[in-house]
This record gives sequence, C-alpha cells and structure tokens, in this order.
Amino acid sequence: MYHLEENEQNTAFNVEPFDSTVWEVVSMAGRIDLGAELKAAIETRDWQNIQDIFENITHQMTFYTAVYVVLPHMVQLLEQVMEEGDLEHAHMLIWNLGICLAADIPGNRMGEPDSPLMDDYQAAAKKLSGLVKHLINTRLQDIQELSNEQKSTLLAATLAILGERELVFAGMEAFAAGAVEELHFMCGGDCEFFAECVDPYEEESEIGLILPQEYEPEAWDGVSYDNPFVWTTGIAELFGAEEQIEVLRWLYGSLTCPECGQTKRVLDYMITYLTEA
Repeated sequence: MYHLEENEQNTAFNVEPFDSTVWEVVSMAGRIDLGAELKAAIETRDWQNIQDIFENITHQMTFYTAVYVVLPHMVQLLEQVMEEGDLEHAHMLIWNLGICLAADIPGNRMGEPDSPLMDDYQAAAKKLSGLVKHLINTRLQDIQELSNEQKSTLLAATLAILGERELVFAGMEAFAAGAVEELHFMCGGDCEFFAECVDPYEEESEIGLILPQEYEPEAWDGVSYDNPFVWTTGIAELFGAEEQIEVLRWLYGSLTCPECGQTKRVLDYMITYLTEA
C-alpha cells in the first residue's frame, strides 16, 4: 500500500479579508454579496449555501475570477472539516474544489489577478493537494467503501487537484457517467478537422481508428507523477474505481488526424474543441 508524500499540506497562504473591496470586483455567474455570503456560510456551516457559492463561481465549467479569492477560504475550511473527521463534507468540498481547478486551464479563464492574490491562490491549491493526499493516506478504506458514483466524483476531483486539470475538464461527463459514451474532436491551428458525438466503440468510424491507451495494472510506484496515465490509473486502483480506468484509457488514447496526419491524445482534441469551438 502506498503512502503518498503529503508535504504540501504545510504550505502557508493568506485569505482575503471579508471586508476587502476585492469581493466587489471579481467575476461570477450571478451577482451576490460574495464576501458577506461566504463569511456567513462558513461561520454557520451552511452547506447548501456553500454549494450554491461553488456553483456560482464555476457555472458551466467557466473559471470566474471569484475562484481566486474563494478557494483559499474553502481550503482553510476543508482542513478544519478533515480535522473533525467529517468525511461527507470533506468529500463535498474536495469535489467542488476539484471543479474549480479543472476549470483553471488556458483559454478558459475570465481574467487573472495581480499578486499577492495569485500567490495565495496558488499556495492554497498546493496545500489542497497535500490535504487530499493526507485524506487518501488516512481514510483510504472509507474511500473504497463509497458508492461507485461517490468514488467517481472524488477520483475526478483528486486528479484535477493533483495536477491533471485538463484531463478532468475534458472528461467531466465521462467521469460522471462512469463511461466514455461519445467524444468530440477539433484539431485546431491550420487544420480544419472537426467531429462531434463520435462513438469510440464504432469499428468503422469515418474519422479513423481511436486507440485507447494500453493499461498495465499496478504500474504506479506511488511516488512518480512523470507519466500522467500511470499515476492517474494508480489513484483509480487505490480507490477501487475500476470503471474509471476504462475512461482514462480512452481519454489518454490517441487518434491520427484524418486531415493533417498529426497523432494526438484524445483529451488534447477534446480540450481544443471545448475551448475554441
């Protein structure tokens, strides 16, 4: 059994004061008094309001600038919840924080703040990765006993938090469904190749053969994050989320573009489709 290195949880960061004027200028899907709403929700542990705030700042997987100031507060709350042993709400926070980070990819941001907001946001995201590793190290049996749906959402969030943001952004529907039901392709650049709603299991596809990534069980050493497919499937194995390994095989699979001849990962086509189409 692995013991994941969790030194990141010692990372220090500051949170934006609730009376700061920054809360008035950050973007989100709906207009609310964000600083006051978040302060009240955290102080009273109003979980429905906390969920509503997350949905406001990540609506339709858009990365709004409000995430930069909300995320450090939520990471701070997660640490408290974990210390209390509350796995249910730790899971809820990790899921939503994972969505925040999955949406934070090039081409999807609504803007970027100046330092020190950015520095604290990045430090909080780093601490979050340490907290998630600590949860895996200390509550793995509880994680393995979750329902398939709960394991799927926790896995997706974990992969985004530990670094594979584009994977989760591209594959959110597949992770939620527990299977790859259709894929979307856009090559980008000077190439005009574009295809939607492609069935990956269709043998005679007009776009050519989509090759899923070869999977070798127990290939991860629990230490190296150099090979994304190896460590992401390693985490899926730890969780007992076997159905998600098939999702990962397709997303990390490859297709040779029928127009320009480039061979790319499926998730790279998907990212281009989602951010440029």
